[in-house]
Amino acid sequence: TAHLSEASTAQVEAVIEAERPDAVLVELDPARLARFGFSGPSALGKPCVSAAGIEPPPLGDDLAAAAAESPWWQPAQDAFLDLFSVAARGLMSSMYSDMGRDMGGLKGGGEFLKAIQVAERDEKCVKIVLGDRDSVATLRRAGELSLRSGDPFRVLRRLYDVSESSFDELEAQVVREAKARGEKLEGDGAVSVAVMEAMKASPEARARMFARLAEEVLWY
Repeated sequence: TAHLSEASTAQVEAVIEAERPDAVLVELDPARLARFGFSGPSALGKPCVSAAGIEPPPLGDDLAAAAAESPWWQPAQDAFLDLFSVAARGLMSSMYSDMGRDMGGLKGGGEFLKAIQVAERDEKCVKIVLGDRDSVATLRRAGELSLRSGDPFRVLRRLYDVSESSFDELEAQVVREAKARGEKLEGDGAVSVAVMEAMKASPEARARMFARLAEEVLWY
């Protein structure tokens, strides 16, 4: 799904209502429930389990990095990563809020909230699963990998540049196709909505972007 997409929200509702699963998994962690008006997992209308406490096994480069850690540098690095991850999550939340406002008042992650709401009202669904890793831990991991590269700011800049250029290319395509159909996309908000829906609907566009990320931001 796309996190800023009315089509994704409608699709989530339609699929859950049609399939009526025993459990619904959403790509959230407990800490992010507050963004959708829930005080915590106990506030959901169904029993809830989460991925909290599940840690992926270390990879070879993780073990090598741990062996090379300096007792003098590590406290400073840990402090930096803690600050970076919290700040990055705040910036991402603000970015989604700004994008949603520009796109006609869409709420980032609206499909998550819809999935929870549909699960709560379906008697057959007995469990809601919060299946994502803590977002701060994920961003901390990104910061850690950036530091290992030796030039973290260059890595983060590459990540931004690849993402931005991929969306710019798709935006140009979306605008061309709209003109060919005789449609006019009024304002940046309408263009953003159309680009988001195009990204959601196009496996080829997503594959191109992730291939570029794998090639140009290889530390991730």
